[in-house]
Amino acid sequence: GRNRGLAKKVLRVLVLDDNEDDFAFVKILLGKSLTFTYALEWAPTEAAAVAALQGGGFDVALFDYKLGGTTGLEILRTLQLQQCDIPIILLTGSENPDVDQAALDAGAADYLCKGSLDTTRLERAIRYSISHAQMLTALRESQAQLQLFMRSVPCAVCIYDEAGAVLFQNELFRRHFSVAAVITARSNRTGDGPTQYSQGGRHWLISEFPMVERSGRNLQGIAALDITTRIETEEALRKTSEFLNGVLATLPVAVARIDEQG
Repeated sequence: GRNRGLAKKVLRVLVLDDNEDDFAFVKILLGKSLTFTYALEWAPTEAAAVAALQGGGFDVALFDYKLGGTTGLEILRTLQLQQCDIPIILLTGSENPDVDQAALDAGAADYLCKGSLDTTRLERAIRYSISHAQMLTALRESQAQLQLFMRSVPCAVCIYDEAGAVLFQNELFRRHFSVAAVITARSNRTGDGPTQYSQGGRHWLISEFPMVERSGRNLQGIAALDITTRIETEEALRKTSEFLNGVLATLPVAVARIDEQG
């Protein structure tokens, strides 16, 4: 058909297993794939696996649960602390709900039993784990960009919870505000809309915005814009106008002001 002659996408797979026969079994299963070409690399020890992952280039890793002197779970936990981005699937000799949950808690992308493993099931797990890892990477990048924006945006920003505990604040907010002071200023305002707040010779316009965490917890956001320059300009204009009006009122001449239409 149309796909005949087209090269299949190559996925690099690291297999950590101290039994070479099990590695050969996985290689046979993935060799039957009609969708991808799998380039497998065998790591017989924990040290070999960690070194291979640090070298990069892998799309997914398959870790045996039982290894000589350690377990795939322990290596998973270590790699999670190192913020390893490669999705890791744990393979075990038998079904065990406790190990299954522990594997997920340790950061495993999936947990599969070798006894019931076939090409379709293994390939599906690999495909889903890679897709999930890509989404997590994109999410982390978005969160990092948001943090950078929130820290560098030219206004004071803060997010706090229902107990008033600060969850995030940029440097501008930390230097000039406290949540308690903002709450007090907002409670003393008249009417709705932003609140004008003055402290230490600076003037701010404060707005609040509600937020809801994924767990359902209600959070509150604060954004304060520095309007010191505008306030000082308006004050200078007011004083100048008062001075001019006073001068004009005392001049011994008839004075009037007209607009451009006369």
